[in-house]
Amino acid sequence: MILIILLDIAMIASAAYGVYWQSQITLRARYSLFTPILGVVLSIWVLATPGAANWPYIIGVSSFILVNIINGVGGIGNKRLVTTGFFSRVVPYNNFSEITLIPVDLPDGKNRVIAIFMTMTHQRVQLTFNQTVEAIRTELQKYLPDNVPINVENINQM
Repeated sequence: MILIILLDIAMIASAAYGVYWQSQITLRARYSLFTPILGVVLSIWVLATPGAANWPYIIGVSSFILVNIINGVGGIGNKRLVTTGFFSRVVPYNNFSEITLIPVDLPDGKNRVIAIFMTMTHQRVQLTFNQTVEAIRTELQKYLPDNVPINVENINQM
């Protein structure tokens, strides 16, 4: 029971941490649906186990679902990049070695920009935006160090 209460506290702290960094976002990326769907599926599986009727357990599962809903939001923050996903994190702008922006025209006439952020440790972070390349580039240039290049690549579509 003590372990479950400690996990509840950790989940609520994680939710507060996520909300704080998301409040710093100046240019929001598209919402990632995979994370909350995975959270709900895992929660249903966990709630199906015997002994799931006590309050600390219910609060823990509810907090887990909340954290997964929160982790679907990401974007360009005024202090750090906020990533999306099950293990979302915030990345300081001075940790990036390069950024690639790829505009994509969808068949339904909508436009998206895929932004790939490469870190100094060769990790990739990918976010998708509904904004234009120019808007994303302008926002990034406010926060990036001068030595981080922003490349724009085009995909040849049929």
